[in-house]
Amino acid sequence: DGGHRVGIGRVAAGGDLLRIGEAVAVGVGEGGIGSVHVHLVAVGESVPGHRIGEVLDGVVLPERPQAVGGQDDTGQDWLAERACQYGDGVFETLAVIDGQPCLWSRHLQRLELGCVRLGLPLPDRDELRARVERACTNRDRATVRLIWTAGRSTRGYRRVSAARPTCAVQCFGGLPAPTGTWRLGLCEHRLSENPRLAGIKHLNRLDQVLARAEWNDEYDEGLMCGLDGRVVCGTMSNLFFERDGQL
Repeated sequence: DGGHRVGIGRVAAGGDLLRIGEAVAVGVGEGGIGSVHVHLVAVGESVPGHRIGEVLDGVVLPERPQAVGGQDDTGQDWLAERACQYGDGVFETLAVIDGQPCLWSRHLQRLELGCVRLGLPLPDRDELRARVERACTNRDRATVRLIWTAGRSTRGYRRVSAARPTCAVQCFGGLPAPTGTWRLGLCEHRLSENPRLAGIKHLNRLDQVLARAEWNDEYDEGLMCGLDGRVVCGTMSNLFFERDGQL
């Protein structure tokens, strides 16, 4: 965007280098996400007052280049990214239908709430919408993952005085098809409780990771309880209750 194009990417399937500005279709095997289109990795001054450290419009490939000494072969010190070190950031996952992100305003409101809770600079709304829509171009049905992080810092929990957020947009082809009745299990791992983190999509997903590790293929989803034993949600889903035709 705006001439800010640097670095290289790697096509994981064949190991060939993908230079910026080029595009490639990558086929992921049966049961995967199908053909995807990778078209941009950019660095630039995209949000007024805040440098966007790394923007990925399109799809993040299944593999990253081997890291050596904290750097990968794109020259990016990705281990300094606070999202990698501490899960310091927020995200939203949106359905895309007919090239448009669904329920955009609600997702944006929750992302902004997460930024306020975590003390992160707010993204520029118009710029963020433009990036998401660009990733959705020519997609009838897809899934978009929007990530907003605290950027990079040196060793230690303290953020730099002027955080420069990192924004990443991933687009995955297709939406999960309905499969009828799901087989559900009850997870032993309980959800952590922290009022400040409740109701936002922060990047620390260890509760879900630990819960999902409890089964292989015997269930489609696992229900998770809070510390008091009340059922709260699934590892990757929301939970709704219907009674007498009322949701």
